Amino acid sequence: MEKNEKNAELVDWVESNANEALKFSLSVTESLLKDAGSLLNILIAGVGGSMAFLIPQLQSGSIGWLAVAISASGIYLAIVGALLLHKVIRTGEFQTPGTLLSSLFQPEFSLVEMKIAENENIEIKRGKALKRNIIMAKSLDFCRCLTLATPLVFILSGLVFHHFSAPVAIFSR
Repeated sequence: MEKNEKNAELVDWVESNANEALKFSLSVTESLLKDAGSLLNILIAGVGGSMAFLIPQLQSGSIGWLAVAISASGIYLAIVGALLLHKVIRTGEFQTPGTLLSSLFQPEFSLVEMKIAENENIEIKRGKALKRNIIMAKSLDFCRCLTLATPLVFILSGLVFHHFSAPVAIFSR
């Protein structure tokens, strides 16, 4: 076997693996976006539920600890949702599995040279996709943890309001 044939086989093998790695990175991106969309739906439902519970509290004419706790929880969930949109769901730079056909047609280069250049491009794309996936995954996990803290926001805001709005007993002689 000639050296050129061995190089061509190696380039083909590398190209195949590079494409598979890029496809995997892109499928991870899709999975993260799907999970983020599910979390966003939960957050929106939480905000809507907070509003549904808050309206009767406000119609009663007095604002008590429960109304404050519900309001704080709804606002908190909306903030977590905004963070999720900004850090995970927002459309940013994304990588495509292929290259524009106009970039591939370069008759002045050999097929092996073109494949080597394309493999380098795929590796760059994969690196960018991997970096974005890491940021998305960490941000998604952070938003999940923040969502789990919602009951604490409810309890703490209710306690703080109750503490500061409680009547002060004045002892007189």
